[in-house]
Amino acid sequence: MSLKLGATKYMIPINENAFEPETSVGISITQFSTQYCGTCRLQERELIKSSQSFPNIKFFKIDAEECKHLTNDLNIKSVPTLILVKDGKVIDKHNDFHKSEDINKLLQNIV
Repeated sequence: MSLKLGATKYMIPINENAFEPETSVGISITQFSTQYCGTCRLQERELIKSSQSFPNIKFFKIDAEECKHLTNDLNIKSVPTLILVKDGKVIDKHNDFHKSEDINKLLQNIV
């Protein structure tokens, strides 16, 4: 279930089978989280705030416990972790919590 904020953007939940096709074209940011991670829920709210300023960037979320193969492939060691992908290539990875202002700066550097 996706968390909505405002009327326009939200996090799109995807699984490991959808990750490659969904991130193969354009810019995306994916949050790896778990269902029971309180910091992950806070991070998702910050990402939703950032999504308002970047309508051309796709915002995804993946449950790290359900998608262990992809989590291992991307060397995700903790949650929340943010993965930035441009045209199918991972260009940046950030662990821990980030405010929307910091996320906006990251995204501005790759747009």
